[in-house]
Amino acid sequence: MTIDLFIDRLDLLGKDLPNYLERIARRESNTMTTSIITRLTEIGVDAGNNKFGGTAIRLDSSGVYSESHGRKRRKGGFQVSHMDFTFSNNMLKSVDEISSNKNKNMVQVVTGAIGESNRDKMNWNVDREGRELLYPNSKEIETLVKNFSAQLEAEVKGRLA
Repeated sequence: MTIDLFIDRLDLLGKDLPNYLERIARRESNTMTTSIITRLTEIGVDAGNNKFGGTAIRLDSSGVYSESHGRKRRKGGFQVSHMDFTFSNNMLKSVDEISSNKNKNMVQVVTGAIGESNRDKMNWNVDREGRELLYPNSKEIETLVKNFSAQLEAEVKGRLA
C-alpha cells in the first residue's frame, strides 16, 4: 500500500469514526442491558450483588414478597425465592434505548423503560428498593469495554489494511 492510499484510508476512517462508534455503543448497550435484565430475573441481585426485595412490612414465608403478592405469585406459578420483577414482565420487556447522542469526543446511549406506565413502575421499584435496577456491575462493564475495544480494533484494522 502506498503512503497516499494509507493517508486517504486514515482520513476516511476519521470522518466515519463517530458514526461507527455510535453503532458499536448502541449494539453493546443493548447487549449489556440484556445481561442486566438476565441478572435481575434469574438471581434477583443489584450491581453490588445485593438481593432485591424484603422491604414489605409483612413478608410471606419467602422473606422477599409481601404476603398477598407472594400468594398471587405462587398461585400463578411464579417463583418466590428472589425478587425478579417479572409478574407481568411488561416493565422489563419494555426496556430499550431511549436516546443516543454523539459528538467527536463521546457517545452516550440512554436506556430505560419505554411507556409511561412502565417508567412509573420502574421508578416505583427504584424508590421502593432505594437503588437502581438497571445499573451494570463490574463484570458487565468489563465485558462492554472488551467487546467495544475488539470491535473498534477490527474496524480500524479492516479500514487500514
